[in-house]
Order: sequence, then C-alpha cells, then structure tokens
Amino acid sequence: MVINELIRKGADALENKVENPIREARLILAHAAEVSVSDIIVRGGDEVSTECEKKYFENIRQRACGMPFAYITGEQEFFGLKFAVNENVLIPRSDTEILVEFALSAGGKTVLDICTGSGCIAVALAKNLPDSKVSAVDISPAALEIAKKNASANGCDNVSFFETNILSEIPGGKFDLIVSNPPYIERAELSSLMKDVIEFEPRLALDGGDDGLIFYRRICALAPQILNKGGTLAFEIGYNQYESVYEIMKENFSEIGYKEDLSGIKRVLYGKL
Repeated sequence: MVINELIRKGADALENKVENPIREARLILAHAAEVSVSDIIVRGGDEVSTECEKKYFENIRQRACGMPFAYITGEQEFFGLKFAVNENVLIPRSDTEILVEFALSAGGKTVLDICTGSGCIAVALAKNLPDSKVSAVDISPAALEIAKKNASANGCDNVSFFETNILSEIPGGKFDLIVSNPPYIERAELSSLMKDVIEFEPRLALDGGDDGLIFYRRICALAPQILNKGGTLAFEIGYNQYESVYEIMKENFSEIGYKEDLSGIKRVLYGKL
C-alpha cells in the first residue's frame, strides 16, 4: 500500500478521536517507517514494507483507543532533550519546563528532585548544571528504571536516583535547591481527566490526595530539615492551587514568588528558607 493511501486510512480511523487526524496519521507512519514527516509528505506515492504497514495500523489502533502518542513512540522531548517514556511514568509536559528554567536561574551545587518520575527535571538540571550534584527520588522502582535510562542516554553522570517514599522517609543529605512536580490532582477529580491521561498515565503520579495538597504539605514540612539555610524550594502547581500552596509555604519560607505559564496561570511557586 502506498503512503498516501495509508495516511487516508489512518486518518479515517482517527476521525473524531484526535484533533488533527491527518497530522497524527503522518506522525505515526513516520514513526513506523523510521523516517521524517517531511519524507512521508514528499514520498506519498511510495510503497512501504508489509512489516511497516502492520506496525502502522497497530499504532493507529492504539491511538484511536486513546493511548498517548508519546507512549506509542516510547519517547518525548523535554527541554531540548529526548526522554524515554512508558506507562510507568508521567509524560513530560512543556509547563514543567518553566520549573526547570526557574531552577536553573536559582542554581545550587546540590539539588534534589522529589517525585522524579521519568527523571526529566533531574536530567535537564544535571545536563545544564554540570558542576552540580543532582539527587532524585521516587517511590516507584519502575519509574526509577526509566529515569536512570534517561540519565545515561543524555550523558549525565552527575545525577543519582533513590527509591524513597517521601510521605514517610527523609532523603539523605543537605541541598541548596529542592524542586518537585508532585502528584497534585484532587482524588475526586481524577475520573474527570481526559481519557488519554486517566486510562494510560500512572495514577501514582497524578493522585495528590483528597485535596491535591498532601505532597506539598509533606515536602514543605520536610524541607527545613534537608535544605541549606538560604536554599530554595520550588514546585510546579495546579492551575487553581496558588493560594493553597502559598499558605502552606509561608509557614517556613520567605521571599515567596511565582512564575506564570504562557496562559498567564501561576504554574511555579518558590520560596527561600
């Protein structure tokens, strides 16, 4: 079957399933054929192998069922780096790059990333702060396996990963900078999330407890024990959580500020010890 026909059939299967069926069909075929989207566009009359065709239609089926594109390809770009992802880790989002940008401006010789997931924050910081020592913790061994793979793939030997239940354990060491994009969705709201999120991404990385604030409370209470005097704590927060997290942070932190995303939503909240 030629490329143009494959795109047409794939787009038909994705109709009413995704926002732009033709674009996604091209992306999926480019992944299956291991070529660029530009190649797909200019070589529309070329045939593909039977193996490629089979992989393509399987990927189209997965996408039509709601599987995120990043899980189909097994990778996601974040802060100019490529990260392996699977169903054990949350897919890195562009909003989280705001947290990385702030953390780089804050700096620090010793950095801790709490709830590291895929390791995207820790690895991005380690890559851009080569003289710093970065530690990253997560409760999920499966997530840490992916994070370690990402650190190695991106050539970062200044980052270490540890399995820790932050709700009951204290990470070792003292740090100049602590960052976290913790689970922050209210438990009652989980069922209202988009299908490709709630049915495919790990609940462990989404569930922030009854009010979505359990990890913020714990980390803010824990930070004074492991953050150096004058050190910085920075969070990613949900679209409606600024006031609540601010109230939690002000008990132990000063110089509290925020960074907005492109939509003007307060997305990063930070303070100094």
